[in-house]
Amino acid sequence: MPDFEMPSASQWMDILKKEKGFDSDAECAAFLNVSKQAVSHWRQEKHQMGVGDCMAVGLAIGVNPLFVIVCSQFHAAKPERRAKWEALARPIEPKIPRKPGKKKLNA
Repeated sequence: MPDFEMPSASQWMDILKKEKGFDSDAECAAFLNVSKQAVSHWRQEKHQMGVGDCMAVGLAIGVNPLFVIVCSQFHAAKPERRAKWEALARPIEPKIPRKPGKKKLNA
């Protein structure tokens, strides 16, 4: 596991909701121009976000979209291949907005 945060699609949706002041996943879906079912599948880890969706999330919250893409691929990868994605993420790792005192996302 990385020693820094690599949010899952579900966690990116939580960050997007907080940063944009959305009250529901439906608002996230409308903002990203995807179906509510797509957001539901991301939350349930049935699917990962596409590159375009990752780019939209990153740009919306002020995080390098490449980091969001790498995180998505990290979570989609088999455990034995995750180290490669972690290595790609390390140089572009941003500070992820979170509430003070909240546990690390990967903990």
